[in-house]
Amino acid sequence: MQTRDLWNPSLFILSICLLIAAGCGTDPVENKDAVKSDGASVDGGGDASVANDSGADGGDSGDSGGDSKADTTTGGPVLTARSLRFNEDLLGVWGSSLSDVWWVGRKGTILHDNGAVLAPRGSGTNKDLHAVGGLGPNEVWFAGQGVVLRWNGKKILDRTPPDLGDAVLRSVVAPPDGSTLLIAGDGGLVYRLVKGLLVKETTGTALRIRALRAVSAGNIWAIGDAGQGLHLTGGTWGSFSMPGAADTLFALDAGPTGRLFAVGAAGFVAATEDKTWTASLSNDPKNRDLYALWALSDTSAFALGKDGALIEFKGKKWGVRDIDGTYMKTATFRAAWGMIDKAGAGAGYAVGDAGAGLRYDPLKNRWEDK
Repeated sequence: MQTRDLWNPSLFILSICLLIAAGCGTDPVENKDAVKSDGASVDGGGDASVANDSGADGGDSGDSGGDSKADTTTGGPVLTARSLRFNEDLLGVWGSSLSDVWWVGRKGTILHDNGAVLAPRGSGTNKDLHAVGGLGPNEVWFAGQGVVLRWNGKKILDRTPPDLGDAVLRSVVAPPDGSTLLIAGDGGLVYRLVKGLLVKETTGTALRIRALRAVSAGNIWAIGDAGQGLHLTGGTWGSFSMPGAADTLFALDAGPTGRLFAVGAAGFVAATEDKTWTASLSNDPKNRDLYALWALSDTSAFALGKDGALIEFKGKKWGVRDIDGTYMKTATFRAAWGMIDKAGAGAGYAVGDAGAGLRYDPLKNRWEDK
């Protein structure tokens, strides 16, 4: 009987290569157990429920792998989620600049746009992420269903408040001066970033907060279900009813001088006039739900929503706009963000269901889907 030699140098080398490859390319995401075990999670008790984030993040400064690497995939300027074939529902978008834009969505989806390519990032969770916002390229926060994450410029860290449970957080915002950051959501929850800690504020309501806007650190507005809202002024949160609104309010934004815009179900639109809310007509014959809002100035804004709704505020009234392109005319959009300089250059993005994406070119005044 013929015998075979069990030692095969080629197979041995192949096995070693496979083992090495298996350990590479993973995103270094801290989980909650790691945060708790190193003493970074703090429960202050009472209304001062906090999740620790010291800014330096302990020993993270030496980390140089995984999420710290650049998005190096080659390509031209980023266009849309559709053109790059991302299929998950996208629920939030925010950037510190046009070369540093973050997109989030269901099942823990995080995408990063470096101005040349849109690439996925490991979030360490499969929970839905509803919102993203931040203070700069090294201070980006993500929030969703029972989860809060932070990008510190090197990696994504779990910063979920210990008392959050399964509550959904739907909005992350910072005032223009970057003095703080706020995260809000269901059950009237509002967390404020104070010296690296997320501190829960007393709102006195169980409102499902769907959108938050900080005109300044002490002047903050929130809106939600049944036409209801909250306003922080003088250090105290107070409730208000949006004039003309009886249904859900979905999005809130502010122009550069603090003029506020709000949109909601059945084509509801409103804006502040001399600090007083006034509802107006969307002039959309279909009265489609509006979920996304981007205020370019005090006299210019875009609202997007269900079944390809694109409504523009120009001067003093709203009007229906067409989406330029073929594929996104009936898509549903959930969030919008953009940045335009004094010369009129820049870009805007809208994202939504099933990886829907649009890019706004201000020089062409076009919302494009390719």
